[in-house]
Order: sequence, then C-alpha cells, then structure tokens
Amino acid sequence: MRGAQTDNSGVAGERLDEAAVDPKSHVAAEQTRLLYRSWYGQFANLINPAILVVILYDALPHFLLFGWWLALAAVTAWRIALVFGYRRASAGPGDAPNWAKRYAFGAGLSGALWGLSSGAVFYTSAALLHGVIAFVLAGMTAGAVAISSAYFPAFVAFAVPAVGMLVVAFLVHGGMIHIGLAAMSAVYLLILLAVARSWNRTIARSIELQLSNADLIRRLEIERDRAQAANRAKTDFLANMSHELRTPLNAILGFSEFMRREMLGPLGVPAYRDYVDDIHNSGSHLHALINDILDVAKAEAGVLQFDEGEFDIEEVVESAVRMMRTASEHAGIEVSATIPPNTVAILGDRRRVRQVLLNLLSNAIKFTEPGGRIAVRSAPVEAGLEVTVEDSGIGMSPEQIERAFEPFSQFSVDPTRTREGTGLGLGLSRRIMDQHGGSLDLESRPGKGTTARLVFPTNRLLPPEDSLDAAIEADTGEVDSSETDQ
Repeated sequence: MRGAQTDNSGVAGERLDEAAVDPKSHVAAEQTRLLYRSWYGQFANLINPAILVVILYDALPHFLLFGWWLALAAVTAWRIALVFGYRRASAGPGDAPNWAKRYAFGAGLSGALWGLSSGAVFYTSAALLHGVIAFVLAGMTAGAVAISSAYFPAFVAFAVPAVGMLVVAFLVHGGMIHIGLAAMSAVYLLILLAVARSWNRTIARSIELQLSNADLIRRLEIERDRAQAANRAKTDFLANMSHELRTPLNAILGFSEFMRREMLGPLGVPAYRDYVDDIHNSGSHLHALINDILDVAKAEAGVLQFDEGEFDIEEVVESAVRMMRTASEHAGIEVSATIPPNTVAILGDRRRVRQVLLNLLSNAIKFTEPGGRIAVRSAPVEAGLEVTVEDSGIGMSPEQIERAFEPFSQFSVDPTRTREGTGLGLGLSRRIMDQHGGSLDLESRPGKGTTARLVFPTNRLLPPEDSLDAAIEADTGEVDSSETDQ
C-alpha cells in the first residue's frame, strides 16, 4: 500500500511539474498558435492587390504595377507555406519564439510592400487614387489588428511600414489637404497600435487564465484519483479485515452460546456462567461494531447493497420494537408503537428500513433515563409517509444535532453515564433513507427529548391490497445484532 502511494505521488509530481514549467513559454506558445490559426487572412493579400492592379492599370507603368503585385503574391505564398510548416512541425513551447519571429518577418515584408504601393500611387497626381490607396491601407491595417494582435511585434511589423510610408507620401506630396491627411494617418496608426497592444494584453491574460484553470483541473483530477484510490483501499481493507475478524468472532459467539446453554453439561462454578455471558455479550457488541463500520464503508463507496421488495411498515415497526424490548425493559423505559393497520405498503429494502428503526430505537433507549417513554408513530404527509421515533430523553442542542450525523460522533450530557456505540448509526441510517429517496431528520431540545422523522416519498408507497408479498412475509422475531448501533 505504501509503495503504491509513493508511485502515484511520483506520477502526479511529474504531471504537475510539466504543467508548471515556465508559464510564460506556454503563453507565448498559445499566442503563436493563434497567429497561425488565422492564416485565412492571408487571402486578403492576394485578392486586394489584384483589385488594386485593375484600378491602377492605366495610371502606373505595367512593369512597376505587376512587379509589385508578383512580389506581394510571393511573400503571401511564403507566409501561407509557413502556416502549413508550423502545423506539420507540431511546435512546442520551446519552438514558439522562432515561429513567431518568422511570422513577424513575413508580416514586415508584406507591410513594406503595401507601404511602397502608396509611394507608387503618389507618383501620379490623381487625388482620387491617393484616397483609394489610403482607404485600402486603412482597411488592411484594421484587419491586421484582429489577425496579428496575438503577437504584438507581428502587428507592428506590418502596420508601421504600411501606414508610415503612406504618411511620408502625403507629406512629400505637400499641400494643406495632404499634410492634414498625413496627420490623420499618423493618429490612426497610433490608435491602432494602442488597440492592438490592449488586445494583445487581453489575449495574454485570457491565455494565462485558461492555462491556470487547466492546471487547476489537472490538480483536482490528481487529488480526485488519489482520494478514490485511498477510498477503494480503505473499503478493501475494511472488507478483508471484517472477514478476518468475523471468522474467529463467530467461533467465540458460537462456543460461548454453547456454554451458556450448558449443552455438554453444567459448568460447575456459578461465576463461570457470568463470565460466559460477558464473553457472549462482548462478542455480540464487537460483531455489531464490525458490521456498522463495514456498512458505512460500503455506503461511502456507493456499493451498499439493497434488496428491494414490498413490505408492511406496521410489521417492520412492530418487529423492531419487539427486538428492542429486552433492552428497553432492562433500561426501565416504556416503548409503544402506534401504526394504523393496513394503511400503506412500502417498496424498499425491508431489512435496511428495520435497521434504521433499530438504530433510532437504540439511540432513544441509550439517551432516555429510566422511567422515560419512547413512542413510534406513522402518519401520511404531503411528501409521502412519515414515521417518527419520539423519546423523553436528555435531548440535544442545535450544534449537537448538526454533529449527530457525522461518523464516530458521540456526546453525552451526563459524562458519568457510559453509552456504548460507534457513532455510525445515524449517519448510516440517513444514507439508507437517501437511497430510498426519503429523508431522516432530528428535532430536539436539551432536556425536552428528541424526535427522529423518517419520510418515505410517495413513489415508494403502494396500496396495501397490491402488496401480497408483504402479507405473506412474516418476521421471525430473532434479534440481528448487526442492525443496531449499540
């Protein structure tokens, strides 16, 4: 077991270390991936230049015009090839900076060629063409914000030469209008740079948050796997240990019962009879503890078995009261049951429901002083059928009620009075009721007694005439010590 835990923690440590290595490199890698994912934007560098060639066909020398278009097409083709090369390479975090720089280099070449187009157009004196090229460059740089903001240097490499050369062309041309347009273009460039930088930071923060969440999920998965493995190991251990403990315990109970009945002859010394009774009672108590612990472990692991069928709640209540009669008489407590006959049948696990009632009755007896009373009642309610176990015992405070369903929780107003038990009965009983779709709650005040309320939902209730099995089934009246938390 210890070795297995060490191996698991080692694997977990490797996974966490891998996720924690240089977070900035992971952010950069994701930014680069976003760059290359937007490769379809490169088609604008093929379609828009072709349209521009048509517009400028009669305004510029053809060799200059087609030379510029071919150069831009070649750069664009190389950039598209770069995208597919990046995908084939399956680049990791360590390779991201080089691929980002290559993308930025291609963006810079493309931006320079677009900037040169403004110089060529301003070679002519057609003011309309000046406006056309300015409009095209504004649109191309605005589109680059969305495509290249993931890696800010790539946007700078494209936008600065593209718009910067346009500003220079306006200034060189001269004139009040062109100088004004140059100033507007410069402001436009600065605004785009600020927007792209803001987007870049937002993208980086988003990636950091995404990676942080992924790392947190990995850690939670690891801890979940560890907890599940530990829970399985605990359940297996308890199952194995309970089997190992039951084997000698059954022998102790069997032989002590043999001796109590003096089946092979008298014991001789009267004190031996008391010793044999102590052995048998202690063995029965230990057997009940082992069963409680095993049932709780099974319930936590979700493997608590249920054998569902139809049964009469009146018969189950009477059986539980009868089984606890000896304990109640010994404690000097009166136990009564008021269950209307032939009112309703329940679909569920008869033995488990009786186990719940036995646990509640056992607790009521333990925490009720001699001369007290315990009453079991049932009545239909809006939610289904309610069964209550009410005692006149010492009661509980609200804080004690909250802790009552926790495993191994035990408390006593009178510390001088010993009350045996594991503290598992209430928690196990609530789980059993939950499995039936019902509920188990406590109402109590110190010195005013306690009322335990069981509610069976309406989908578990059947008309009594439909419950033939419950009518046939009869209780043997034998006490099953595994069903009580004494």
